[in-house]
Amino acid sequence: MQLKNTLLPLYGILIFFVLYILSASFYPGGNVADKMQAGFDWFHNYWCDLLETKAMNGQNNAAKPLAVVALILLLVSLGYLFFLFPKHFPIDSNKAKIWNKIITYAGASSVFLTYFITTSFHHYTIGISSFLGLLAMLGIFISLKYHSKRLYLIAGWMALGLLLLNNLMYYTRMGEFYLPLMQKVGFAAVLTWFASLSVIMHRKKKSLSSKGV
Repeated sequence: MQLKNTLLPLYGILIFFVLYILSASFYPGGNVADKMQAGFDWFHNYWCDLLETKAMNGQNNAAKPLAVVALILLLVSLGYLFFLFPKHFPIDSNKAKIWNKIITYAGASSVFLTYFITTSFHHYTIGISSFLGLLAMLGIFISLKYHSKRLYLIAGWMALGLLLLNNLMYYTRMGEFYLPLMQKVGFAAVLTWFASLSVIMHRKKKSLSSKGV
């Protein structure tokens, strides 16, 4: 495995953010607060609004093609990260080795199911993919603790807290007015954390390479 490959998830996440912002500029308009408002409102529009065939104002959604490309790139990047992480930070404890496979397979399954938010199965797949993603994240937490990466572990728990709050608001509709904004904040926090995992994998690989391992 080449050294640069450990940074591919980071690059994919960064490009996703760029494409996400760019696709938002093509969104015709309409949101949960005002269906006739022009353009994408960062406070009232959901990320998923960019993936709909029709914008909330009834116009054809010109943002969808680029938003779908951004989503696919993100999912491939995360899937690759879930594949790489247990190889660079494996859990060697006999009692916890199973988590190496959980990170890979639960993470990959979560990534696969997340694509279906672009279909009519949106509401059904969110819960299942979130649960599988949670399992993968818990596995990564166990690995980070095993390898004494406390700072990344704390950051991960904080990002997960935002993600869980977002899901609580989504399913209970509590604080629904702020949900579109919370979705973006939680999403950005989790993706930034995943990007940091790509960086520490790269650093570890670089360190081992310098030692001739």
